[in-house]
Amino acid sequence: MPRRDPNERRRATRSAEDARRTKLCRSIVDGVAIDWDAESAKTNQPLPGLRGLRNVDALFRASRAVAAAQPVELPPVLFEWGPFQALELVGEGSFGQVYRAFDPRLQREVALKLRRVESGGSEGEPGDTRGTNDESARRFLEEARHLARVRHSNVLVVHGADVHGGRAGFWTDFVHGHTLADLIRERGPLPGEECARIGVDLCHALNAVHAAGLVHGDLKPANVMCETGGRFLLMDFGAVTWHEPGLDSTTGSSMAASSLTAAPMTFGSLSAGPTFG
Repeated sequence: MPRRDPNERRRATRSAEDARRTKLCRSIVDGVAIDWDAESAKTNQPLPGLRGLRNVDALFRASRAVAAAQPVELPPVLFEWGPFQALELVGEGSFGQVYRAFDPRLQREVALKLRRVESGGSEGEPGDTRGTNDESARRFLEEARHLARVRHSNVLVVHGADVHGGRAGFWTDFVHGHTLADLIRERGPLPGEECARIGVDLCHALNAVHAAGLVHGDLKPANVMCETGGRFLLMDFGAVTWHEPGLDSTTGSSMAASSLTAAPMTFGSLSAGPTFG
């Protein structure tokens, strides 16, 4: 009978050890109880990394216990929209209202942007999907679709969109901080070095937007969030247009950009695009 290749035997041993460690890691993440003494006694040789996994399991269990003992304290709920609980109105415009909201399923805060009732977002019964085919509701939800096309650390992240009670809306990360407009209003003109840093962040954001085939169309201080910690994020994609390289025109939202901050080409015959004409 031929002898087994030692290298093959070592590979088989490592493969079996990897499979055991993977199974233990899944049990830790899923909160499944593990008999660590029994795991230690399974083989003659101790499993490499077993002690470390046991320590990780202890930390996971301790953190779960602390989280369970500290229920989230929330302000009174203003209303519910689908699974979300609206807690506070934090901003509004001509077409939508933004609320700080709570997602009880994931136990976290989100920013909930809802179409204004006055602009056609009629109230209805829970689960009512009227408005999904309505043109103005479709255009409102286009903002969420545009955001979803862009993945960048300096662009607000959208997590989903829906219609509940006849009212269209979508939800994003809730950013703790203030807008660049608020920052300028509070502090006055910013130092040149800080302006340059903000400009670099926004250039990175716009590069990602343009790479997705979009033109933001309404870049202004009120549409830039300064997160606690210093990160700047581009938001409000309600005036976005599609841009295809080689074409002389853009298509997309009919919502007008802010005249005081709009790009020069939007006032003449030049089409909006990632670069000046």
